[in-house]
Amino acid sequence: MIIGIGLRPYEKHLAPFLDPIIKELTGRGHRVIDNTFLNKQCDLTLVVDVPVENCTSPRMLVPHSILPIKGVHFMPDETHIFWKRMRRLEYFLPPSIEEGELTKKIMGGSAPIMPAIAYPKIDTYVSRKTGNKIGYMPTFNEELSADNIVLECVEDFRKLGYGLHVKQHGVKTRANDSNTPLLNESDIVITDFSSSGIEAILLGIPTIFVRQEKNKNYEHWDQTNHPDLIGRGIEQYGYIVHNKEELIDAIKVIKERNIGIGEPMIKDIGKHSAIAVNAIESIVEIEQMKQTEKVSFIMPSRNNLDYVKQAYNSIREIEIKHPIILLDDASVDGTWEWMQKISETDKDVKIYRNEGPERVGHTILYDVGVKLSDTDIFTIFHADMVASKNYIKNTIKHLHKGRVVAGTRVEPPLHPPGPEKIISNLGMSLEEFNEKKFNKIVNIYEQQFNNQITFGLFAPWMMYKEDFLAIGGHDPLFAPMELEDSDIFNRFVLAKYGLIQSRDAFVYHMTCRGSRFKDGIEIEKEIPLPDGTIWYKPKDSEEYKQLREQKFREWHRKWHSDVLHDSSLYPVIKPKYNIAFIIKDCTKGLLANLEPWADYVLVDFDPFNYIVEENAKSCYDIGKKIGHTKAVRQEVIEAHNIIIEFNGLELKTIEQFNQITKDLSDIITSVNDGEDIGNGVEFEWDIFHMLVKSFKTYEMDNITNDIDDIKR
Repeated sequence: MIIGIGLRPYEKHLAPFLDPIIKELTGRGHRVIDNTFLNKQCDLTLVVDVPVENCTSPRMLVPHSILPIKGVHFMPDETHIFWKRMRRLEYFLPPSIEEGELTKKIMGGSAPIMPAIAYPKIDTYVSRKTGNKIGYMPTFNEELSADNIVLECVEDFRKLGYGLHVKQHGVKTRANDSNTPLLNESDIVITDFSSSGIEAILLGIPTIFVRQEKNKNYEHWDQTNHPDLIGRGIEQYGYIVHNKEELIDAIKVIKERNIGIGEPMIKDIGKHSAIAVNAIESIVEIEQMKQTEKVSFIMPSRNNLDYVKQAYNSIREIEIKHPIILLDDASVDGTWEWMQKISETDKDVKIYRNEGPERVGHTILYDVGVKLSDTDIFTIFHADMVASKNYIKNTIKHLHKGRVVAGTRVEPPLHPPGPEKIISNLGMSLEEFNEKKFNKIVNIYEQQFNNQITFGLFAPWMMYKEDFLAIGGHDPLFAPMELEDSDIFNRFVLAKYGLIQSRDAFVYHMTCRGSRFKDGIEIEKEIPLPDGTIWYKPKDSEEYKQLREQKFREWHRKWHSDVLHDSSLYPVIKPKYNIAFIIKDCTKGLLANLEPWADYVLVDFDPFNYIVEENAKSCYDIGKKIGHTKAVRQEVIEAHNIIIEFNGLELKTIEQFNQITKDLSDIITSVNDGEDIGNGVEFEWDIFHMLVKSFKTYEMDNITNDIDDIKR
């Protein structure tokens, strides 16, 4: 196998950390090459720091320090940039159980695969103690360095019978950054915030940490001094001093008590490189197996016979014959008859039919298809898509359990452009589709975007069946269609699944032929865009417009926010609070606008007609959400965490409406200073009187869909 070494130009001083692995790899007959620019074809590339760029092969992180205490490594703060960069890794070789567990805790299923626990650098440790050597290993940060204390003690050390040997941190000098040679010879180690002090303790060497007031000037001090930071627990086995006098006293204690080298806390010294290479070999085997893994295509269709034929044919152009689950949603255009014939001649096709007469929608049929599939992995695929020949190959290479991987759509200009897709008009309909041109541009784009990833999700997407079923699949609240994808994507994020887009896994997508544009493409508007292109906006079907309005109401009931995502379509999820509105001078129209945004609404008119009308359209029991007598006011206040009272006649502006709906989560979050609120916090916000009794949030309750087609 070919293993790349992905040390960037400014990381070359870190090469010694990988030397033991390289020696073991070459000893087993594997080829090791330089992959500085991460663009060579390798089976696996080893890196020593979290990546910020793409790589042409899978990467494994081999950290260059153990149990780090610097703020840039393994912060317990989940929002730290470190964890965002970790998402670019496929594999991680943690040097300690603690780092592996912290990674799993923060990243959940999206964490890189951890095939072993090993710290190969430590294999070069060989104790050569003389009884008279102090090793000083400072960090390179001036605010953290203890040079001003330690270097002034050279004569004091000499009088105590010790010589001082110094190894400066390599980031400053760009020199060999391995402290192991000095650790080999040191009878005592002095450090400030260098992770070498942690290594010394784990090797059983008496270690002194120097802490000073000036440390607080370090720009990352709050992170470096974080009490939960990995490494703090290790320091208790050393000595912490604050000035020259305390440092000398600590040396005297070590000498007078004859405190020597103890039993190393880290075990299996000399075997870590072999453990690492065993993991590397197993990873390469996993990656090779991916290329022959079968993936089930889940493809519902409704009166789209010609499109589903094209999709089927494109899938059969892929080198491996993957299973296809075809699901007919009460079609009347011959779709079912065609599916029956195909299943007779293609034994890798399964079929299912909703007999109708009403459709159940792809929200339901996707889940039926997943349950019918026999493979570990499936891909959601639209009937109006055309797969490129490398769609599966270039998607599955980024997949592991706990991840969901999307392909990249090439689309005609029927929707606004976005960074997650490529707009290229290769045909707005099946009759216009230019297959040769699609294949040609795919060849170009596969080279241009080779192995690149971004973070976001949309169809087509691929994941492990086990992960899908673990959260209950799609929510039937959004059947027959609309927002079912945004809902499950939110839930993927809350479940800590990684959402990856493979930028070289292409499909052509003619878009929305099952409902939104089911009546054909009728261009309603031509809208010039800033980049000089034109958005040809089609006319939406009446069926779609009615459905969309109702499904957004259901969305607001479930999430208490709008559908939110960043520019790459990575979901943004706001905190969901338990909220009750108490509205004076309310009307039926105002109730209709506000009810979806609250858990309960108390009004001063009889809402019976509204409840009957809305119950006919909603999966929620609207009657449980609304009250209308003054007598229950206190009960409402006692039963909910946040109570908002106002006069409906004063609600006159869009800004006020937004404050009580889409901006409400932000307003509540803004007044949470983390302090104990006791009996509650009351305040005025515009026309609204707000009482906050608890800042508890409930968005995590939405992760698992364990509710079928019943009133909620």
